[in-house]
Order: sequence, then structure tokens, then C-alpha cells
Amino acid sequence: MLNVGGKIWPTLNRGMPGDLLAGVTVRVADLLPGPEVDYICDVHELSSIGATFDLIVSSFMLEHVEHPDRAVAEMAKCLNPGGLLYIVTNCTFPLHWFPSDYYRFSDQAMVSLCRKVGLTVGQVSMFDAVRVMPLSSNSCLQDTVDSWACVDVVACKGKYAMDIGVGLDGVLYQHPVFFGHMISAMSAAGHRFHCISSHAKDEWETDSIRLKSLGIDPDLISTELMNTTRHGSLQLKASMADRLDVVFDDDGRVQTHTSTPVICPPVDGAYKYQRFI
Repeated sequence: MLNVGGKIWPTLNRGMPGDLLAGVTVRVADLLPGPEVDYICDVHELSSIGATFDLIVSSFMLEHVEHPDRAVAEMAKCLNPGGLLYIVTNCTFPLHWFPSDYYRFSDQAMVSLCRKVGLTVGQVSMFDAVRVMPLSSNSCLQDTVDSWACVDVVACKGKYAMDIGVGLDGVLYQHPVFFGHMISAMSAAGHRFHCISSHAKDEWETDSIRLKSLGIDPDLISTELMNTTRHGSLQLKASMADRLDVVFDDDGRVQTHTSTPVICPPVDGAYKYQRFI
């Protein structure tokens, strides 16, 4: 993993939480030297380091870059095929010269920057709600408005796929037509579905027959997260939640959220696209 702009300053800890990076080799690139900096370079020329990575993180750095489109292009060059780029930056945030402060970004801006350099956007979201209010009657902003302080994006060098857990016991068997269409459509887009019901791998042959009778292709559902013996679905969901982007409850509610648009049947039974953040 490469942390771009990851120099740790005495007054600002920009390090990554250790418990999230167990077993991950982390390299740091920054414009200025520091005891933890591996590559001293300008992000506009990042590919000059001559190394590629499976994951590149840019944490609150892009607003300080004079040419963000070039910066994103250079980060994309340093990704291995299938590698992920995570950028988090400011949307509505006070000016902070560190040493320079050039831009603010919306979710549309993040998508545009990534797509322009050929990356596939997996998900984008604005977060950390803030309120902006005028301080004088002469302000061009006449009303108090709600906004977001931050915006982030996950983009992939290639096709982005997320892991989605589907419980056979309740969700899929209760809404077979709906989930059949969803599994087919999202599998075609590269997303991976996992069976996380109380069933076990040694019961999969029987499950496959039942799925086929419901018009669902069992080959589109992976069993890699299933135990070899029978288990309780709630226990498995809890243990697997950190490995999945979306988990459906037995009544069709989303249990683990994602900012990627997902089709889900709400409690009222009306099937539609929803965005979960």
C-alpha cells in the first residue's frame, strides 16, 4: 500500500490505524522528507518512483494540489491492474494553507477525476454533515444551508466488484424473482455474491436444486464463506460483516451498508434502487 502525502507532522497525525493494516506493507510518499517517508516526490510526478501498488490512499491531500487531475492520473499509473485507489478530501471545509490550499470537491468532481484517467468508480460519498450560514445581510449566501465537510471515492484500475452476502434461508427464498434478477444483473457487472445462510457447504447440492426451481442460477452464488458444517446465520453474519459490503437480513433489510447503489426490497415490499450510506 502507498500512502500519498502521508508524512506525519508534529501537530497533525496522518498515520493509518495499525489495526486496519495488519500484514500490509505500507510505503509513504510525500513532498517533504520525514522519518517515515519512503519516497520524496511531487505527486504530479508520482510515477517517477518506479513502483506500483495494490492500494493507494490519498487522505486529505488533494485539496492542497495545484493540478488534481494530474495527481489522480499519476496515482492511477502507480496502481497494479485491479488495484484500488481511495481518496478522501474536503467538500465544504475552512481554508487551511498546508502549505497551499487550492480546491474543494463534490462527489461528481471525484467521479469525473477518476473516470477521466480510466478508473472504474466503485463508490463515492459525501459525509460529515455541516451547516453553512451567512454572517452579514450583504452575503451572497442569504440562507443557512446544509452540506458535507468531506467527500471520498473508491476507484479501481479495472472492473470494481464488491462482495454481497445473501441469506438463503429468508431473504432469497422470500423474494426469489427479485433477488434472481438482482443477482444476475449485478453478477454481470462483476459483483460477487456469497451465501451466508444457516446452510452449510455439504448442503449446497440440495440448495442448488431449490435455487434452480426458483429460476436462480446457483453458479452466480459463491459458497466460499460458508462453513463446512451447519451454523447459525446470525453468528455467521456477525463474523463475516467486515468482509462484505452488503448483507441482507432475513426480511430483506440491508444489514451492512455501502454507498454503492443497491437494489433492495424495503419493508413495504416495493422493490427499487436505493443508496445506502
